[in-house]
Amino acid sequence: MNSTLKKFLVPLISWCIVVWICKVFLTSIPYKFTNHPDTQHIFGTIGDWMGEVFFEWLGTFFAQFGPYLVGSFEILTSLVLIAPAIYWILGLLGMSRSQGVRQKFHQCGGLMASAVMTGAAFFHLFTPLG
Repeated sequence: MNSTLKKFLVPLISWCIVVWICKVFLTSIPYKFTNHPDTQHIFGTIGDWMGEVFFEWLGTFFAQFGPYLVGSFEILTSLVLIAPAIYWILGLLGMSRSQGVRQKFHQCGGLMASAVMTGAAFFHLFTPLG
């Protein structure tokens, strides 16, 4: 692949993935913050499991506050993933020259999104949630 095509395709694919991740995270927020029955089932099931395997107080805490903690982290992750676009716009306006900061935000957001998805995969595969 020639370097011009690579310079175009890699950022395009990367931003498509960022937009998709943010869409997935942000569309789940209303369910997590409104105590939707599906959310109660998911976090209640995991909380019950955590209470049996670890500590009862931990399971109760996760069932009650897990949706808010996970939802807040998903919002933060989405903001970190979108931050490079803001730096890019500021750079176009001559207000920022922080290419390295953009890359660090992008990398950090990727790690944060990976952590959320790893947690989701773990709880769906290895707990009674199924």
